[in-house]
Amino acid sequence: MQVDEVRNELHVPGYALVNLRTGYKLGSDARNFRFDAGVDNLGNRNCALPLGGRYWADKTGMTQVPGPGRSFYAGLTYEF
Repeated sequence: MQVDEVRNELHVPGYALVNLRTGYKLGSDARNFRFDAGVDNLGNRNCALPLGGRYWADKTGMTQVPGPGRSFYAGLTYEF
């Protein structure tokens, strides 16, 4: 993998994440409810985003900013 040293990009190891999402629509044509739910990063894997940046708190500046952990979300939409 090529990185741009001018932009201070760091080499990161490869990783795979599993995201689950679903949605359900209920109602007639005039009024509809939609429910959405999901989980991102199901396995709660530690990962370093390739273009996520770096921490400059230490002297080397070589600490990669970690990616987000497991996230749950839900939403309800009403159309009228």
